Amino acid sequence: MAYFHPDGMAMTQKLWGLGTGLIPEDATILDLGCRDGETVRYLREMGYDSYGIDLCPGTDPYLIEGDFCQEHFEPESFDVVIAECSISLCKDAGRVFEQVHRILKETGIFLCSDVYFSPLPGHHAPNLSFEHPAIKQCWQETLLAKGLIPVLFFDETASWKRYYAQQLWDGVHLCSKWGCGSDWEKESRIGYFLMMALRRN
Repeated sequence: MAYFHPDGMAMTQKLWGLGTGLIPEDATILDLGCRDGETVRYLREMGYDSYGIDLCPGTDPYLIEGDFCQEHFEPESFDVVIAECSISLCKDAGRVFEQVHRILKETGIFLCSDVYFSPLPGHHAPNLSFEHPAIKQCWQETLLAKGLIPVLFFDETASWKRYYAQQLWDGVHLCSKWGCGSDWEKESRIGYFLMMALRRN
């Protein structure tokens, strides 16, 4: 199984652990950018009512083909929304956060792992799916503007460095996935985080 994030399922489990004690035993969960549904299967094996959405999902019946920038689900229909390295690849992060807020229940949780950039002096970070450069502050401010309150933020950049080196060794150039060109490697340093946000009512 190939993962587009560091440490595979071990990182997924670490991200899920951020919600320990807050996630109901009968939680309904949506995975944004689920790909072939590995995380969804993991959550279903734990007994959760889990679903995934992706432009090109796997064939499991609980995976939905669709753009998660659009309205596919009823308001306040999920206890947890999870996104692993999918927000940075979408068309419009702000629009996605609006949808996350809309479909989360009042006590809902948003779990996210993704990348951020730290520009070198005199340079700018790429915007990715944001209106502004995708630095830590941009993530936090965009979440807050869309009604999601970041309450936990853990830096996992060391894991990202190992993953990035392995991808280069395997002949995979990650900047092509974001469509931001190769100059960012000279102009910014990339980091990786795990984050939990709560829905603001």
